[in-house]
Amino acid sequence: MRTTLILLALAAVLTGCAEDAADQAAFNVFRSDVTVGVMRLRSQFSEIEPASPERDHACDRLLFELEARCDDDRQKQFLANELAVELARSETFKMYDRHVLSMGQHLLREFPPEDPSFLIVLAKKVENARSPDAPPIYRTTYSSLAVGIILNAVTYPNRVETYNDRINYAQWERLHQWLTAHGKKLIYDPDIRKYRPKDQPPAPKPPREAPEA
Repeated sequence: MRTTLILLALAAVLTGCAEDAADQAAFNVFRSDVTVGVMRLRSQFSEIEPASPERDHACDRLLFELEARCDDDRQKQFLANELAVELARSETFKMYDRHVLSMGQHLLREFPPEDPSFLIVLAKKVENARSPDAPPIYRTTYSSLAVGIILNAVTYPNRVETYNDRINYAQWERLHQWLTAHGKKLIYDPDIRKYRPKDQPPAPKPPREAPEA
């Protein structure tokens, strides 16, 4: 009886190890596919020209295919991390940024990257898009998407209006100053699902009202 129990326990351990190895192998394939997909994104959609609906659709399709490969939270977190790294690769907007920000915003919100530096780089992109020689769409659609991502991700207490893709730059400058002051101290707080300065704890949650008798 004792020998049987030992053999059963050993079989369970071996089965678990085999399942872990299979899971890791599947994740390695997924990781390789995402790496190749992000390289394609970077190589094919960095420059805004030539602008065309077909090229926009191709960029969206590539991003859709990358997310469709995700089978679990671990894979979704990995993809969110990779998209954040790609957003932080340049301090000026790339053509694919608009697509990453619009299609990937829910992924970045639900699976926030541990490193929030992509938010700081997004702010630099918005600032650089104010240059007179920047493409007009960088000052409107791209910038308004970036501002929305930043606002939804941090505990900044004020607002920045982006009505019809037009940014209120007076409000934006205050947010930019806040990010400049606190950006290197941002940490993710799972209780509020936002990044906050680590030296500024969030306001205490209001007490729950006792149910009426």
